[in-house]
Amino acid sequence: CSPFNEVIALDPGSGAQKWRFDPKISTSQRPANRYNCRGVTYWVDDKAAETATCRARIFMGTNDTRVIALDAKTGTPCADFGTNGEVRIDTGMPLEWPGEFQITSPPVVARDVVIIGSAISDNRRVEAPPGTVRAFDARTGLPRWSFDPLLREGIVAGHANVWAPMSVDEARGLVFLPTSSPSPDFWGGKRPGNNEHANSVMALRAETGGLVWSYQTVHHDVWDYDLPAQPTLARIDTGEGARDVVIQLTKQGFVFVLDRDTGKPVW
Repeated sequence: CSPFNEVIALDPGSGAQKWRFDPKISTSQRPANRYNCRGVTYWVDDKAAETATCRARIFMGTNDTRVIALDAKTGTPCADFGTNGEVRIDTGMPLEWPGEFQITSPPVVARDVVIIGSAISDNRRVEAPPGTVRAFDARTGLPRWSFDPLLREGIVAGHANVWAPMSVDEARGLVFLPTSSPSPDFWGGKRPGNNEHANSVMALRAETGGLVWSYQTVHHDVWDYDLPAQPTLARIDTGEGARDVVIQLTKQGFVFVLDRDTGKPVW
């Protein structure tokens, strides 16, 4: 995908263009994180007929807050997903300007659910848009669940959004989220406490959005220490046998290695 959310399919052998889709996003807005697309997601509907249109789909989030589903063979929008192949996101509150809220990282798909995060402008205001993670039926685009990472008891804040890519464990039915700072980044006077679950690695049930575990890497962040990288799922030998883990890189230079089922540190 291009920074302007054009999706381009190439022949891997020759580099020849097979198709190109342009969602025609507005170039008059000024996105907080500039025009940006970090990737698209490929998914196959194993319940559809082999020859069915949109059996294989490309999902993409856009800078103007849409989730788009395309036929992977032709680049044509999937008519049965949302409205004419797209779902427009409700940002949860009025924006200061159209570019305050974007979707820049690719969605993930698990258990027939497509899940997206968001990128939101930093340091604009205390009472800012929430960093809600949203999930939709991968076939129809109908809402399945939403999850706000930040616990809001007694605080005025937004964000704790997931702008970096997420990861999924299809066998366990889990999606892993790297969350960011609460708003505003560098002042916490109106958000006392640890600000759970900002700055955390989280595991949710892909089908329901239910919280399985959360591990916070920074308590009450005032340094903009967002988790900036996709959680890495690996099987490692700890010296006491093989173990399934989540490996999370951070802006501080620390690497956290967590048990995939419990979120407890391995070391």
